[in-house]
Amino acid sequence: MNQYVYVNGSIGITWFALLSVISGIVGYVYIKITNKNYDIEKTIIEDTYFLLIITGLLGARIGYVILNFDVYKGDFFNIISLDHITLNLYGAILFGVISVYVVAKRKKLRFRDLIKPYIIPFYVAMAIGVWTKYLDGFLIGNKYNGPLSHYYFGANRHLVPLYLSILFVLAIVLEIVQRKKVGKNLSIVIFVLSIIIHPIIKSVFT
Repeated sequence: MNQYVYVNGSIGITWFALLSVISGIVGYVYIKITNKNYDIEKTIIEDTYFLLIITGLLGARIGYVILNFDVYKGDFFNIISLDHITLNLYGAILFGVISVYVVAKRKKLRFRDLIKPYIIPFYVAMAIGVWTKYLDGFLIGNKYNGPLSHYYFGANRHLVPLYLSILFVLAIVLEIVQRKKVGKNLSIVIFVLSIIIHPIIKSVFT
């Protein structure tokens, strides 16, 4: 597998860049279509969406650096040398949540109301983004010959990114269903479960 989907001379487009752009566009289109469903100014929802992209990326990088600080001892310049292998999902989530909280406080909105528009775009981004490491040749499933197996690196294997995508598609479905039930707000439960199950799937099948 090659991390570049397109190369022309010194210019290359990585799978990470391509899938990130696709995720960002899909998320923005969703925000544009659904922002009328929320009792929040459209500009606040859209501006916060772009803020989340920036702070999420920043948090992902800072999270990775903190957890792997020994790598950067004596070579702090490399901290700003960014690539998708050196990003941390939980750092991105933490910074994203903090960003929404800060905006909610400044705009005098309830946190749970402001974060609601971004839950499904997050799941969409995860369902798409999990394919990056597979296409780069890093997310290699264990050998397996049953249903949904895929020939990869010289053997039939678990197609782990498919399992992960199914997880987040299921989270989208559950989120939509629970929103239709008056008086029910299980978004946090669905979110936490999906984030807990995500690494478990990777651990079991790779």
